[in-house]
Amino acid sequence: MKILYVVSTLKRSGPSNQLLNLATVVKAQNHEIVVLTQSPESKDSLLDEFARRGIAVRSLHLTRWQWLFSGKRSLAAIMNAFGPDVVHTQGIRADVIAAKQQLGRNVVATLRNVPFEDYVSRYGRIRGRIMAYIHLSALRRVKCVVLVSLAASRKLASQLPEAIIVPNGVDTRAFHPPSKEERAEAREALDLPPEAFVLISTGHLSALKDPITVVEAFERATTSLNARLLIVGDGPLRSECEAAAGARVIFTGRQSDVRPYLRASDAFMSASTTEGMPNALMEALATGLPVCVSDIPPHRELLAPAQNAGEHFPVGNIEQAAAAICRIWERDHSTKVTASRYIAECFSADACAGNYIALYQKMLEAHASV
Repeated sequence: MKILYVVSTLKRSGPSNQLLNLATVVKAQNHEIVVLTQSPESKDSLLDEFARRGIAVRSLHLTRWQWLFSGKRSLAAIMNAFGPDVVHTQGIRADVIAAKQQLGRNVVATLRNVPFEDYVSRYGRIRGRIMAYIHLSALRRVKCVVLVSLAASRKLASQLPEAIIVPNGVDTRAFHPPSKEERAEAREALDLPPEAFVLISTGHLSALKDPITVVEAFERATTSLNARLLIVGDGPLRSECEAAAGARVIFTGRQSDVRPYLRASDAFMSASTTEGMPNALMEALATGLPVCVSDIPPHRELLAPAQNAGEHFPVGNIEQAAAAICRIWERDHSTKVTASRYIAECFSADACAGNYIALYQKMLEAHASV
């Protein structure tokens, strides 16, 4: 089977990591794949990692404006040369051009967010709502739309009633509970006290992720000198977070590999206001960390079968978030391996890729029978 994946860029992000995991497993099962990017890569790109895994990547090197005028023609040329059995798109630009071009029946589009929440938060009320309307209108013209969580499906039921669900997957070979030796080595490398309680939060420092609540809740939860908060990531709210943080909060900036930081930690925290399917939470659980998370539907969905693996708090409620941190700190952490095993079984990259391969094959069989 030949699959063409179409995305804007391979910028280091949750969606690009999901594509990397998917393409790696699909390629390992002897399917022929090409990843097509629309625009030039930024400095913070996963392009080298795709190349290291032997995944073919081609780029049209078009700006957003060039894509509007010549994207359709450029994509058609690539498709004619490669002859894919299935085209799989993700992202607003890729989904819109797939809908416009009417690429055929074997098109899959994966929507990894809730547009009216995500775009409005990122780009403002007017621009965000226009983008959401354009994206959802395009998706309604695509043969097969995939959502990444039951929570997203419920929110988008009226917009995309025929969408199916394929949950995100985490690379459980890369993310797994560390041994005592690995944990000690990670702490030493990061200059963290061996016996400190280390809470970690990873991701973009933006309003969507609400890192201010994480910082302020940590400061309120404990005054112990033997506690640390790792903020792994960067973004527009970094300065505000630093202003609210004491000496025990460590800002690492954006990291190409979060695994050493997860291995060195005792618990994970996310105060996100919205998610599609929370990759950072999946990685933390796969690493065996108990978690302290905002009470949003995707978090509840992920933790539902393993509720003893985490604590919840209402979105933006600093006092209750602090109480949840205290409960995590004081609890028995014997459920770590159980939570990790649950993630490996239900939300692994292998399981995710298997679901997509089955979907591709089903589409091909339906097409052949027509």
